[in-house]
Amino acid sequence: MPVCVADVRDKCHGPLRSEDEARESCLICRDDTVFFLMILSLGVLKIPKMHQLIEGGVFMNIVVINANPRKEGSLSTLVKEISRNVAENGATVEELKLADLNIGYCKFCMTCYKDTEAPIGRCATNDDMKWILSKLKAADGFIMATQVSSGHANAIFKTFSERCAYTAGSSKGKILWMKGIPVTRFTDRRRFAVTLATAGTIPTWLRILCDTATSEMKETAKHALNAKVVGTLYAGEITFKGLKESDKIKARKLGEKLVAEIRKAQSGPK
Repeated sequence: MPVCVADVRDKCHGPLRSEDEARESCLICRDDTVFFLMILSLGVLKIPKMHQLIEGGVFMNIVVINANPRKEGSLSTLVKEISRNVAENGATVEELKLADLNIGYCKFCMTCYKDTEAPIGRCATNDDMKWILSKLKAADGFIMATQVSSGHANAIFKTFSERCAYTAGSSKGKILWMKGIPVTRFTDRRRFAVTLATAGTIPTWLRILCDTATSEMKETAKHALNAKVVGTLYAGEITFKGLKESDKIKARKLGEKLVAEIRKAQSGPK
């Protein structure tokens, strides 16, 4: 029995139907498999990994948020290791190389802050964040990666994080008497994430003294992307000792854990 588009969530993009219409009037909710395959062959519905759905598999869309400005190096190696692992475990992986994209600084114009009701907050800046935010909303999981710079995430990640704060997030949050605290707009489902951080000087066992970067990635995951971080990796002393094989192994294990958490959430309670 083919799976309903509503269960595939944001993967249905029929050319004649909006996302909301696809959810409310699903053409796949039929017992007639032949009819379904006819519709599919005509191109009315475009759904990735359709063979997985027909066979009862689970579709997983994982987005890599890579703040690394370098093409090669330790962080690139870790991203490749974990991306290969999640792909081998059945997920579709798309990498956003933030340094290669047109992502401007937040102008603090408060347009997104004031727009509390939209699924994605309006932004006055017309750049790549407009389509990036849609991809983030459609994702089931995230791999977040940055170098550690003076203990913090690098400037590329910080720029991205600021642009997500009230576009993927909303200003509806409140703590005690304080209003305007960012809370996620992506409330359709829980997502999952893992984080990768590389540090040039500080050894891994001293990361507690120099790892605000992981906290910053966790905050973005939670308050903007509605993603639970299920694992972190901090590879230290890269400048002096290089990337260790154990770090690569940890990256692959993080990939396995990310896929397992997404699969468990999509399968629902037993």
